[in-house]
Amino acid sequence: MKRTLKDWILATRPWSFPASIISILVSASYLFMKTQGVNFSYINVILSLFMMMLFQAASNLIGDYFDYKHKIDLPDSLNGVRHISSGKFSPKMVLCYGFVLLFFAMVLGLIILINSNFSYIWIGILGALMVCFYPFLKYNALGDVDVLLGYAIMPSIGMSYVMSGRLFLDIIWLSLSFGLLTVAILHANNTRDIKNDTRAKITTFAILIGEKTAKKIYYIELIIPYILIIIYIIFDFPIYIIITLCTIPMAISNIKLMHKLHNDETIIADLDKRTASLQLTFGLLLSLSLILAAIL
Repeated sequence: MKRTLKDWILATRPWSFPASIISILVSASYLFMKTQGVNFSYINVILSLFMMMLFQAASNLIGDYFDYKHKIDLPDSLNGVRHISSGKFSPKMVLCYGFVLLFFAMVLGLIILINSNFSYIWIGILGALMVCFYPFLKYNALGDVDVLLGYAIMPSIGMSYVMSGRLFLDIIWLSLSFGLLTVAILHANNTRDIKNDTRAKITTFAILIGEKTAKKIYYIELIIPYILIIIYIIFDFPIYIIITLCTIPMAISNIKLMHKLHNDETIIADLDKRTASLQLTFGLLLSLSLILAAIL
């Protein structure tokens, strides 16, 4: 079957990339504020953005391979993953594609370390392992933990080291706000797919706790980031971060949609994408607020 450049790009699910790049944008903006731009490596920021997108794409592709092998991604599944089941790509091709992108992500990671310090190579190694073992963790109710660590906390710690040579503990605290929204993307996906994943005999966190509790967890994942913003301001974060509260209507809309779920998963068919939009908007506003705090 003929494959176009568009097919290769869409196979990586680019709509999910905000889940990875927001951690870099927010962390870089925070570090720019803390250092007032002194010795700030814009090259490392750009390289980190591309590295995280490649990590995300590789994770998606490797996950798609194992989901197909476990008969999770069927033609009638609501997750919209069709590039293997449609015959557009063979399972082996998708897996190889994923590992090729993972290799390039690691190459970018090495370049970043060359520009900073090889003492932090353990972060990159751990990140690569989390990509490779994500399917196993997801199938055993640990996918949410993987996402919080791999797409929020660890990238923030890594940026702190490569940009300043030391760890700002505040950056870990800050990463929880957008990190919970990142986890909510996966949780919305897994809550929608409870029936499908149960049929495939895997155990996601949403399956483990059940639909009713899974809905409540989603509410919590969307509400806590706004509570954290208020706490940050109380503990001397710049007042400008209050602009992130502008995304509350988006969060409320998503919560209302999840609340309508009662054994009909089609109601939240695109809630993962809507949650990704919320996370992206929240993260961009948070990044903007930190930059404003640095220059005003």
